[in-house]
Amino acid sequence: MISLLTVLLLATSAPTGTAASPGVAADPLSQTIIQRLGRGLQDPKIGQWVTYQLKGDDQRGGFMRLAIVGKQKDKVGREASWLEIEVGQNPNFVAPLFQMKLLIASKNGLQSDGISRAVVAIGAGQPQEVDPKSLSGRKSKGADEPDQWILANEKPINPSKVVARAGKPKLLMTAAGTVDALPVELVYRSTVFQRYWLSKEIPVLQLAKIEIPGIENSLEVRDYGLDAKPMIHFPDPNAPKISLEPGAATEDGGTDEPAQAP
Repeated sequence: MISLLTVLLLATSAPTGTAASPGVAADPLSQTIIQRLGRGLQDPKIGQWVTYQLKGDDQRGGFMRLAIVGKQKDKVGREASWLEIEVGQNPNFVAPLFQMKLLIASKNGLQSDGISRAVVAIGAGQPQEVDPKSLSGRKSKGADEPDQWILANEKPINPSKVVARAGKPKLLMTAAGTVDALPVELVYRSTVFQRYWLSKEIPVLQLAKIEIPGIENSLEVRDYGLDAKPMIHFPDPNAPKISLEPGAATEDGGTDEPAQAP
């Protein structure tokens, strides 16, 4: 759970005073979530929400909620959505470990040039808004740049060596019920290191499930709906804003064009 929390923070870099982590996701589950959000919000509608259950190799697991709770134009006139993200150890998100509310340009997604406002709360702390100056002028991954992948042992791999292998759509049983889903395998050197299932029935991410073979890590949709209410309040406009420190990107030197995952 801590790795997921820190990776979500690193989507916009870590707030001053928090632990820093590499720019590449610290675990494969987190990495896939960030990559899906980085591709933009697919047909976002106010009220869409989804919760996921995460299970690690220690089987303690945790839960994650994403919800679209508002829409407006951002500071440069783009169509943007307010996305709330919560991470906790309780399915009802009682005393969440981490909360984030982001105003995201729908076509840009969770990249620095797509985020114009951010509110963050860690643990029992009160929500704090990020200084907008910290969000501007920050380089983000372009749409034609390769996704960065890591193996279960947290070693980064050359993205040009990853092959995305999509199967045929089929029914998938999940904790939220049966959905139509497209299975995708990510292969590196003849080894399947990740499987995930995409479904248009699942709002926000269109992601139904992730499995990391061999280490018993998984993420599965638990529930979803269209009646989300804001759970993260805005701080006082006069309250001090927090600034961001850039995360150090991790690279493995790969420059070839990879096969892009669906």
